[in-house]
Amino acid sequence: MLSFQEYVETCRFEDSPEADFVQRAQADGRVAGASSWEELREYLEGELNADAEEMEAAKSVWQAFEQAQVR
Repeated sequence: MLSFQEYVETCRFEDSPEADFVQRAQADGRVAGASSWEELREYLEGELNADAEEMEAAKSVWQAFEQAQVR
């Protein structure tokens, strides 16, 4: 099973808020190491004070990760 960290290391988003989030996740092990959306959301909101655009991008990337899990 693919981890979120493995996913963000291999996924590609072009010039978008999602691409910015993926870059941040690749640089921050706690972001990439999240095991659930709730854990990631709590970390982004609580520790990083992520704004609404970043939260939306993170949710989009997480949903793409979940879809990759089904394939």
